[in-house]
Amino acid sequence: DVYKGQGPGGPRGSVLVHSALRAHKRNLPMVVLIVTEDPLIASRIGRAMAAAGRDSQAASSLSELPPGPPAPIVITAGLDCAAVATVSATLRAAADWAHTLLLAIAPAGVSREALFAAGAEDCLPAGFEAAELLFRLSVFERCLATRRADAAARQRMALLAAIVESTSDAVVARDREQKIIVWNAAAEALYGYTAAEAMGRGPDLLARTPQALATAAPFYPRVYAGESIRTESLRIRKDGTEVLVSASAFPIVGADGEVLAAAGVSRDITAQKLSLI
Repeated sequence: DVYKGQGPGGPRGSVLVHSALRAHKRNLPMVVLIVTEDPLIASRIGRAMAAAGRDSQAASSLSELPPGPPAPIVITAGLDCAAVATVSATLRAAADWAHTLLLAIAPAGVSREALFAAGAEDCLPAGFEAAELLFRLSVFERCLATRRADAAARQRMALLAAIVESTSDAVVARDREQKIIVWNAAAEALYGYTAAEAMGRGPDLLARTPQALATAAPFYPRVYAGESIRTESLRIRKDGTEVLVSASAFPIVGADGEVLAAAGVSRDITAQKLSLI
């Protein structure tokens, strides 16, 4: 997800750079950390950052790296491959290193390929133009925004998975082919099948008799059509015993509005029903 191409170049490229900068100035600027032993390069990069409305910090060695989480974008300037590799390793040792990108400005005689191998996500020649640098940084910022969005999505999925796994109700989800894709611990306790035994199985897993199949079969076409259903249904446990459940089934819809799966939440009401007889 990281740009490793050529610079913008030409009049059209300049227009693209300045358009990107105007868009970024409307947002909070990212902090850029410059690691270099050359104060002239540090000053040159710092001026370019200031012109674009970005904050920058400079450090002449790893020992001067500021404490706490690394800056979102780190630029090494004039450092050899060994030093770039050390900076890269230091960043990756941080807890949130996935939210940091490393741009290397190559010293004379050092190839792009060598800097990529040392851990740089992109690199520029020593005689870089300010517009080219800012163009690369704008691409980096978009990459970082994508990484953060992906990380937030993973966190939400992990939270949902924890909720599903910890609930006392049986949660079962099936794909469009009615194959089981989610089976939580409560489902295992209610029906007797482990997740390994249940995953990929069809409706016949819990509806092995004509009566049970008759109560379960109408569920899925309606849910896949987008309907949410609440009903009572007869299921068959692994040991062959029958269990009456109160079930709620609902569609899982993707970002494009397409129904991807059907999920069901069930609880045992057998004893409750028997008490009414």
